[in-house]
Amino acid sequence: MGFNKVLKAVSAGFFLIGFNVSQVSVAQNQKTLFEACDSIVKLDKYQECLGIEGEFPTYDFNTKSKSIYELVDKANSGYERAMIYFYGGKTSSAIKEIDTFLEENPNSAKGYLLRGLINDWDLDSARKALADMDKAIELDKSYAEAYAYRGVATYEGLSDAYSANEDFEKAIELAPEDPLINYERAYFLTEQVYKLVDNPKTQIGEEDKIIGDMKFIELVNQTENNYRKAITNYGNMDLIGQRIYPFGYLYTVFADIGYLNRELAFFYKDRGQRKLFKSKLYKAINSFSRAIENSPSKTQTEQIYMDREFELLAIDELYLDRGNAYSWIDKEWRKACKDWKKAKSYGNKEAQTNYRKWRC
Repeated sequence: MGFNKVLKAVSAGFFLIGFNVSQVSVAQNQKTLFEACDSIVKLDKYQECLGIEGEFPTYDFNTKSKSIYELVDKANSGYERAMIYFYGGKTSSAIKEIDTFLEENPNSAKGYLLRGLINDWDLDSARKALADMDKAIELDKSYAEAYAYRGVATYEGLSDAYSANEDFEKAIELAPEDPLINYERAYFLTEQVYKLVDNPKTQIGEEDKIIGDMKFIELVNQTENNYRKAITNYGNMDLIGQRIYPFGYLYTVFADIGYLNRELAFFYKDRGQRKLFKSKLYKAINSFSRAIENSPSKTQTEQIYMDREFELLAIDELYLDRGNAYSWIDKEWRKACKDWKKAKSYGNKEAQTNYRKWRC
């Protein structure tokens, strides 16, 4: 995707949005709170600093796997049975149940969305998935989750960033505080950040480059704002959410914030702003640390790959990335070596190479 198309995609929602004073004030206050808590790595203390009551829910794929059939026996409808089968990875049973349910309930928006998710996640059919999601939205124009999931399917299945962005904007408009919707939108915007970073500077003039830099900073700020809401409103997920995020998405949120700040660090480094480069790297390191604390074990991520072919972010990658971030900061090489040693103990090849090159 070219530079202009990316800017068009993100400007469709974010850059042309007008914020009133109260909205800006709330966003700024939230940002200030997160910055004040950023140096706190331990999750419980971090949560306390943010003023989040109760504990973050944890999802353990190996311990939550009750008998699917036991849950099915207690289900009250074909929709519930289909959702349970989808959760358990029983695709053929899920499709059979949801097809029967929709024959009997042709005006069920949630039924079409569920079938769309099965088509998208289990059957790898983006077009069938989008047809079902279109129908769900046709039946319920205020169905925020349907817009968000259609945005995911449109972007990942069709590589249509412009249409996907419109769906994410609509989902946020309908459910501005929903944590999963904010996470999905933030992840999409992060992808657009990477595209802006990868754009060769030689393709645009100096004046355009300044405009591009401004849009880049605005895009990063909006992305971080969605990630913040995904954290502060994080809670229990239904079976559909647990199917898509079997260990929850909190650890991936922290990891994504880490990657985002790593990109921002090098954005500032390329512009000669060494102080900001260093501060963003430390922010990335803190985020990676929270991700590590909340991450499933290597055995768990390997098990779910074997069971469902889900390739999830693994703990060795987090140690590798935190080690890399440390290595770019003067006098932090010992911490880098310590993280690489941990990553290579899991068999991470890149960590082994780094450990050897740095003569740790």
